[in-house]
Amino acid sequence: MLFLDPDNGIDLHPDASRRRSGKHVTLNEIAALAQNGARSLIIYHHQTRAKGGHAAEIQRIIEALEGLGGGRVTAIRARPYSPRVFFILGPHNEVHDALTSFAAQFPEVYENHAAQGLQKVAVAERERHGFTAVPLTLYPDMFPGPLGHSMAGRALESGTWSCAPVQIRHFATDKHRTVDDTPAGGGAGMVLKADVLAAALDHAVAAHPGLPILAMTPRGTPITQARIRQLAVGPGAIILCGRFEGFDERIFEARAIEEVSMGDIILSGGEMGALLLLDACIRLLPGVMGAASSGDDESFENGLLEYPHYTRPATWEGRTIPEVLRSGDHAKIAAWRKLQAEDHTRLRRPDLWERHIDARARPASGARRTEKD
Repeated sequence: MLFLDPDNGIDLHPDASRRRSGKHVTLNEIAALAQNGARSLIIYHHQTRAKGGHAAEIQRIIEALEGLGGGRVTAIRARPYSPRVFFILGPHNEVHDALTSFAAQFPEVYENHAAQGLQKVAVAERERHGFTAVPLTLYPDMFPGPLGHSMAGRALESGTWSCAPVQIRHFATDKHRTVDDTPAGGGAGMVLKADVLAAALDHAVAAHPGLPILAMTPRGTPITQARIRQLAVGPGAIILCGRFEGFDERIFEARAIEEVSMGDIILSGGEMGALLLLDACIRLLPGVMGAASSGDDESFENGLLEYPHYTRPATWEGRTIPEVLRSGDHAKIAAWRKLQAEDHTRLRRPDLWERHIDARARPASGARRTEKD
């Protein structure tokens, strides 16, 4: 992997071999360094006053980089430093996924940009079908499972979301419908075959264009509420559910798949993880929760754990509801809840607390950087 740091960024001169100044990198140079898609590049770009604004310029560069044939393209813009964008070009999904996941943890600092063509397909898919869940699994009867009940069940009945599981075994070509084989190099367990997975995945992509592809795996990037919110406003997701020892690694090299984990635990299969992920998305769909603000103060929404709750009776087993919550003073109640959320996060989840403090500090440093510029 190479990081290219030209002072002014990428030159979109009509002649890909020419540059407007020595402070730019040309498309021909980028193509050569990418080695026909064998290497991943991270390219810094300082945005210009080009016609159409910064978003339009990012889109033009994405399309130009896609035209080089060097693999997947991701763009991450630093919000406080508005002219600064990092373009990631290359075949290594783990690089794209890691950087995208990191940026999603700090939405007030970074924003991700996707190709408009994919966005238009995704929007059209969402308008036609609502949020579409496409689990690729050996056990399709596990879906919708518990998501057929309560809020998610009512949303399923109303058409707010749909579930279209795909049986991976249907895409095996031998008479025994074999989906797995022994691990290369020896060892315990079985491994899901890349050719069967690819056939099932390609079928799902053709049937549901524009959907992001996720794979449930304990070695994936831990899912965050910020990433859940991104998925919930999209058209849905295709979700690969693993079994046995996991997936043949080549499926991740050959297809654009985001590997995600639901935590540092091991499940018997990816289906339960997929159900957790889908539940987190579905509850955020318009109209699923009773009040639009119901989830605003919940754990992780603002980088903190949620404050404690109480309800009647006022006294139970000698324990009373805190007086401030019975005072009717909304300003004091809000301050108490904020303090409780901060205290709980600092004591129970120091990792979250560090990220929260860091995120709060970043806009201030960004302001100083802008003034200096």
